[in-house]
Amino acid sequence: MTGTIGVVIYVWSIIVAYLYAGLIGAIVTVFIPVIAQVFWFFKVGLNYGFMTNYYMAVIAYVGIIVIGFIGIMVFSHFSEN
Repeated sequence: MTGTIGVVIYVWSIIVAYLYAGLIGAIVTVFIPVIAQVFWFFKVGLNYGFMTNYYMAVIAYVGIIVIGFIGIMVFSHFSEN
């Protein structure tokens, strides 16, 4: 599921880059996705506020990954004993 959400946020980042910086921004975002997503995350947050749909989607995605990672760590800790 997180893979699908990641692809959606990746495509959304390309669209945001195109709207902000045109075709060159979108092309750069395609080739350096993680760095570009962090950049656009802060660019959108600082320009439009931190309650935009894009910003909240990225926060939710990172939250899901962190909760999943913590769950895996806890599960692996208890399954070893």
